[in-house]
Amino acid sequence: MAAKAWMILVSYATHGQPITYQRLAELVGMGQTANTITNNAVIYVMAYCVESGLPPLNSIVCNRHKGEPGHGIPNWGPLFDVFDHDWYDVCPPTPKALRDARQAWSARQ
Repeated sequence: MAAKAWMILVSYATHGQPITYQRLAELVGMGQTANTITNNAVIYVMAYCVESGLPPLNSIVCNRHKGEPGHGIPNWGPLFDVFDHDWYDVCPPTPKALRDARQAWSARQ
């Protein structure tokens, strides 16, 4: 699920568009709520970006009511880095790479 979310987020970021948690949940196609997406796929994407020194791709995922990135995204500054980054130059992470990044990130928390 996180690998699929990665591809969707790259597409949106490349086009300079934020995406809501709900829309991401729909596009992932798992029939899950936006909260489940937040707690799973988006966290894996965030961890991979942190561990790989990439702009925070997860920061383009926004609350549909407030239009703001989720809790833990300190400000809108990273959003511009995400939109400007050449995501097609980044090899998409495998599910294992996403899991490993999540474990490494979690170990430091």
